Formats: sequence, structure tokens, C-alpha cells
Amino acid sequence: MDYKALTEALIKAKEAASAAGAKISDGGTCNFDNPAMVFDRKERAEAEKAIVDAGLRSYEWGFASDKKRVALVISGMTAGQGDRRTTMAEAFQASMKTQGYDCGMYYQMD
Repeated sequence: MDYKALTEALIKAKEAASAAGAKISDGGTCNFDNPAMVFDRKERAEAEKAIVDAGLRSYEWGFASDKKRVALVISGMTAGQGDRRTTMAEAFQASMKTQGYDCGMYYQMD
């Protein structure tokens, strides 16, 4: 894993999320929507450091029995609690995908 490239991509995606959030009101259903990425367990510490260095947070989601992979839900790039949050999370995900990273979404209504 290229730690520096991942950190830079996360920062760029955070900027894309911020720009998207500035364009939308925050109506709709409250949620916990966030992007998620899967990493090899051996890369977890490095991935988490890149996430923190980009000014974000993460927590493990699923794959508890998978000894080789870990899914990290990434948070800290959204504002609001409804439509704005979803829009920002999806903009972050789209930016990561455009930059060549496999990034999915974690959707959860409150």
C-alpha cells in the first residue's frame, strides 16, 4: 500500500465531500451514511494512520471472521444528519473511486 498516496486521495475526497455538502440542504431521513473501504488485515494499521493523517476517523465493520480482510467505515467528512450527510458521503466515495480506489458505502437510517 502506498500510504502517502492514500492519505492524499483521502484529503482530496474530503474536499469533494465538502464542496458537495455546500450545495444541498439537510432535509430527509437522519442517517449514519459513510464511505467504507476494505483492506488486507496486514495493511490495517497503515490504512488507519493514513485515515487519521487525512483528518478522518474509522471503525471496523463486518468481516470479523475474515482473517485476511477488514472493512473500515470512514467518518469525519460529513456535516448534517440527513440529505447533506448522504450527499457528502457519496461524493467522498465517488472521488475515491475516480482516484482508483475500491470504495463502497455504509448506509444506515437512524
